[in-house]
Amino acid sequence: MVLNSDGVDFNNLMALLHGSPRLRTVVWHAWQPRRTFDIMQLPLPQLTRIVFKSNVSLKDFYSILSEGRQLRYISFKAITRERTFGSFDQICHPHLEALCFSDPAGILGRLFDLLTLPALNKLHIAKAMGHGVMWPHKSFMSFVQRSGFKLQTLVLNDLQARPDEILAILHHLSSSLVRLSLKNQAPFPSITNDVLGALTYPPTCCVSDISQVEDLGIMGAVYRSTKFTIFRDQYIGYMKGVGHLGFDVDDEEEEETIEADDNLPNHLKSVLCPRLRHIAFEGCFSDTEDGVLSSMVLSRLALQPDSHLSRLRSGSFRVAMRLPLDAEHLAVTHPSRIMYYTG
Repeated sequence: MVLNSDGVDFNNLMALLHGSPRLRTVVWHAWQPRRTFDIMQLPLPQLTRIVFKSNVSLKDFYSILSEGRQLRYISFKAITRERTFGSFDQICHPHLEALCFSDPAGILGRLFDLLTLPALNKLHIAKAMGHGVMWPHKSFMSFVQRSGFKLQTLVLNDLQARPDEILAILHHLSSSLVRLSLKNQAPFPSITNDVLGALTYPPTCCVSDISQVEDLGIMGAVYRSTKFTIFRDQYIGYMKGVGHLGFDVDDEEEEETIEADDNLPNHLKSVLCPRLRHIAFEGCFSDTEDGVLSSMVLSRLALQPDSHLSRLRSGSFRVAMRLPLDAEHLAVTHPSRIMYYTG
């Protein structure tokens, strides 16, 4: 059910909601629902999905997790600080799979300390109003280890994580991560040569002869229409007829089939993020050397047919200044799939 505050009798609305035993989803488009009704009036025990385009307090968020034990998907505009900090015990929600919110009040570390979410596979966090906040790395890693989830989607916007912290996160989530997005309005150096190098597939997994690609059709089968151009002994796909990269957890996403790490050959067990298919790095580059970014992208595009690794399906890379070699190597990719631009 999609709700809007215009001309609504909320007493009748709540009666309707509580009288609908098959109701599972509530989407609220008002900016300030607390001015009109208390979110805790919703029939939380029966809901599996809540999307609020408005703020909720930390106290209400905690109560929603406590009462909505069947919830799989939660998205809020922001989780806000209480006027006075109360005492909250750690809470475990066994079914929550997706969580999306922004943190305008700097409570992210405290939130991580409270939560245990073993079923989580999508996490989207932003700092509201575009103001960066230092990443609470210790609290996040404790949250990850305590929860033991297999995260597939990680989106961090305007959260200032250092390169060593990014690498630690990637290593811990390596076996399951499919979508990774780091975006900053104000540049912060999270992505360095070391990070890009760690994400680059081994040369032995990439094609060395274009005839191998043409004969086996390893790109065409995935992307429907593919041409190849050679640059400095590297191959890169020109991909047509595909959609724009999206990471909004509000959108319905295709189901990803994840091959267990146990199925990887021993010589590939050390490869970082072998299932990663979608990457967005925007406003987060350090002074990377020319060619390091494109080498990472190329290595994840031109794979051997029996590599056992996932091919990059989409990427978005916003840099402070275009570098000649990266620009040359990435110029032939279709902008709806691999975007390389300044801003």
